[in-house]
Amino acid sequence: TATLRHLRPPTLRLLSIIPERRRRLVLYWVPLVAWMAAIFVLSSMSAEDIERSTPKGFPLASKTALAHVVEFAVLGTLVHRLLSSYGLKSSPRLWGAVLALTIGYALTDEFHQSFVPGRDPSWVDMGLDSLGAAIGLLVRELAVQLRRRFGDGGRPGRTPF
Repeated sequence: TATLRHLRPPTLRLLSIIPERRRRLVLYWVPLVAWMAAIFVLSSMSAEDIERSTPKGFPLASKTALAHVVEFAVLGTLVHRLLSSYGLKSSPRLWGAVLALTIGYALTDEFHQSFVPGRDPSWVDMGLDSLGAAIGLLVRELAVQLRRRFGDGGRPGRTPF
């Protein structure tokens, strides 16, 4: 509401002076592309590098399985946020687009891994990536539905989440 605008964090006040087109870039495109770049960098690491950079006593297979699910759950959420920011309503069409884009990126990720020493493409990894994409989509959809029911009406562009 207008009476509470002075209570908004400085970051949100700053974003409100950015034109809508640039705001979408900052709030939706930049996080998505940054996350995709992070996945690419992680996929460029050898299995030995991953083993050295993670806590001891945790089996590598468990680490990589969890990493695949989490990486692509976040990616699915970010893709959903981006597409929703363009006014696409929750529907099977939106869900299909989110899953197609996210799983498509998972395919390119596995192809990329075929060029990394010590890494191989894996259908199991693709399955974990797809599971993560579906989990991210589900979490995002639940958040949107809860916001519609209890929050600001779920209008695109109103909040960065």
